Amino acid sequence: MAEILRLENIRKSYPSPDGDSLVILSSVNLSLNDGETVSVIGRSGSGKSTLLAVAALLSQPDSGDILYRGESILALDDKRKAEMRQKNLGFIFQSSLLLADFSALENTAMPLMISGMRKREAFERASEILDTLGLKERKNHRPSALSGGERQRTSVARALVTSPDIVFADEPTGALDEKSAAEVEEMLLDAVRKGGHSMLLVTHNPDFASRADRVLTLSGGTLHE
Repeated sequence: MAEILRLENIRKSYPSPDGDSLVILSSVNLSLNDGETVSVIGRSGSGKSTLLAVAALLSQPDSGDILYRGESILALDDKRKAEMRQKNLGFIFQSSLLLADFSALENTAMPLMISGMRKREAFERASEILDTLGLKERKNHRPSALSGGERQRTSVARALVTSPDIVFADEPTGALDEKSAAEVEEMLLDAVRKGGHSMLLVTHNPDFASRADRVLTLSGGTLHE
């Protein structure tokens, strides 16, 4: 498999109240191949979400480099990074972050319409992916009328609707009960693999993590197989 993403010697720190720097990531190296799912586990506060934010171009590291299909992307300007996030990357967070005044269908179609797709085509594509995620009868409901699991499945649909190369998932089932979490995990992994997407997954759930192609542990600011 071809490598799609590589992190090289990533360091990330934040200012601490005493004036020193709190090092979160000290020397992180990571590779992700086309169509591969890699999970990252670690203790609370170990920096898993920070790592995901850096890899997804949502946070700038102190040093190191990020390569996408062999080309450095860390030095891209903000406009180019935003374009890349829109066209090539998909995001799923612990909270669904759905727009309250829009239906599941509208929320899912939104990224396509933002990218310039006509409304009718965007709705057709969004409807198809919602159907595959078991939301055929729920797609015209607003988030307030959906269960937690249904909201999170909608966020999965929204992340995948643009056919991204890479999906970044940060504790995607962390806020769900055990039954709903299991359903979302199954649907997410199935949809990602059938769609040929790569995925970098952060989770505190060892069973969920173990279903990835590779499992990495973040400890002491570095990653370990």
